[in-house]
Amino acid sequence: MRYLLIFIVVISIITSIDVTAKEEEQVTSEAGVKGSIIGSDQFSKEDYLGLLEEREKRLNAKEEEIRKEEETLRMLKLGIEEDIKRYSTLKSEIQKDLIKLDKEREERFNKLVKIYEIMGPGEAASRLIKMDESTAIKLISMMKEKVAGKILGQMEPSRAARISEKIVKEKTVSRR
Repeated sequence: MRYLLIFIVVISIITSIDVTAKEEEQVTSEAGVKGSIIGSDQFSKEDYLGLLEEREKRLNAKEEEIRKEEETLRMLKLGIEEDIKRYSTLKSEIQKDLIKLDKEREERFNKLVKIYEIMGPGEAASRLIKMDESTAIKLISMMKEKVAGKILGQMEPSRAARISEKIVKEKTVSRR
């Protein structure tokens, strides 16, 4: 939303800069003169001074408008910079929290691997069969080879073969 406002203000500044040619055109049309009034013999010094004063008033008003718009832009810029700083801080905090959560999850999973390694092979196999296959594959792949072999030996051969194939595929992909 702020970017849209900044865009609108910038466009209005750009369009107000092209004042001189349009101002003269406007002044001459108000005075009822066709073409440029500069070098014309139809006007007295007072007429020229009046037109110049009028033009100066309009230019001063435009300058004041531009100053106000510049101040608005400056304030918007400061607000955006503060937002960016706040969002960057928030982003880094979230990233730190995610890293912390990943470490905690990994620690809990490693603890679970050790628990399953301590269990008897039959008991571990019966629990792993009931578990989500991707979790069971990850658990078995993180176990010591002898323990994992004994547990797979207690499983139904087709299920043990499927888990073994997926472990091989997973390790092949992770080594690349």
